[in-house]
Amino acid sequence: MSSKIFAAIDVGTTTVAVSLIDEENRILFKDGFLNPQQRYGSDVISRITLSMRNDNLAKMQECIIAAIEASVQKGCESIAIKTSDIERAVLNANTAMASVVLGKSIENLGKAPFTVAFSEIETITLNGSVPCAVLPGASAFIGADSASGAFYIPLKSAELLIDLGTNGEMILNAGDKVMALSAACGPAFENSTRASKVYGKTTLGAISYLIKRGELRRDLVLDDEFVENGKDVVMSGVKLHLTAKIIREIQLAVAAIYSSVVFLIEEAGLTILDINKVYIAGGFGFCMSLADAENIGLLPAELIKKAVIIGNTSLLAAENLAVTGNTNEYNEYRNSIITLQPGGNDRYEELFRDNMVFERR
Repeated sequence: MSSKIFAAIDVGTTTVAVSLIDEENRILFKDGFLNPQQRYGSDVISRITLSMRNDNLAKMQECIIAAIEASVQKGCESIAIKTSDIERAVLNANTAMASVVLGKSIENLGKAPFTVAFSEIETITLNGSVPCAVLPGASAFIGADSASGAFYIPLKSAELLIDLGTNGEMILNAGDKVMALSAACGPAFENSTRASKVYGKTTLGAISYLIKRGELRRDLVLDDEFVENGKDVVMSGVKLHLTAKIIREIQLAVAAIYSSVVFLIEEAGLTILDINKVYIAGGFGFCMSLADAENIGLLPAELIKKAVIIGNTSLLAAENLAVTGNTNEYNEYRNSIITLQPGGNDRYEELFRDNMVFERR
């Protein structure tokens, strides 16, 4: 193959995506699989805790590197090249997952002041010969996955990126500054019913369906039957069992996302009506139904009207940076991002408390 080949990797807490592209940005191979680190917990907090025991951190690093290399090898075989033919790779991830890839401790991400283990681009070697740049993010909770996505779009004034996965990161171009905030969603969106192989999109759809039918109150007061036995729902031929625990997980996640978006916009000195465009991305985001999101109050209705589902911006950014090698400009951008910490803020707490219902807002 005469053209240069590049690799892009997006390591999410739940899923991993790998692609091979050429210098014309043509996708030659794309792969996706569950992050094998799930044996150490479904969310970041679980993995932080387990990483501190025995040699779990080394095992977590080993299993993710092995899975990535197997995917890259499969891709090379599918397009009849050698791994040594790959010019370079770029790896995007949230701060915790990127640190694990580098074999760096993630203990400090579990306690204040939440310091990061690396703050500059670091290079590892994949498949024996492929130089791979592991990108740093803007802060402990605004990782390279969301920061590079905002850089890739790129966000214009009064535009907002909401990256929904295991957590929810949001980045806003406020005109004179770029501001960001992370909302902890736990496992609610990506794998709230994973035991039955049902994921967040279907779970939200089922909840929205029950609300429309009047079988679930918008104030989320559950009857005794629901609390005790849950409810079976069939969505697009898929049967899932909703329990009170799942409802509560989604309830907390919806309140966290809504409150964080409104708080970020207010802190930027803007109003919801000032926002020109909303990009929704991430492992859950690009599968989400905007109608369901509006019905359960995940986002203000005025933002839903301006929302565009954009896909996996983390992988798209990694592909672009792998081909262009333009990591210096990304570095400048992510260092300019101001990260807010809403915990303990009275206004944020008020927003969170008052919006733990599934109301159109």
